[in-house]
Amino acid sequence: MIVVLFSIAMRDDADAEAEAEASDRMWSLVSTMPGFISYKAYSAADGETIAVVRFESREALDEWKRHPEHRETQERARQEWYDEYWVQAAETFREYRFTRSGGYERILREVFTNGARVPAAPADRSAS
Repeated sequence: MIVVLFSIAMRDDADAEAEAEASDRMWSLVSTMPGFISYKAYSAADGETIAVVRFESREALDEWKRHPEHRETQERARQEWYDEYWVQAAETFREYRFTRSGGYERILREVFTNGARVPAAPADRSAS
């Protein structure tokens, strides 16, 4: 499994509505791609947001990375919406979960796909 973490900082003059529309469109695309598992966004107490995106393989992530509309939207984001962003992609080398009823077990894809996307609140669109 590949786990991608990313965070953005919006420009002061960014059109938040346009960015939110583009973000929703990217969700529509990526969620239908083979090998996509999940997307979740979180906000810290200090206001930083981070998104966690999971793919089954590097190949699945690379297909998303090369998707023409995704590339166009990335460029638009750099030009119009984002002051900065960072991305980290990592390969999972260990995964398991513990449940009181079952003890330790291998993590199944369904653990991440159940409720795979938690939409950001309007004030938290920067995580999308």
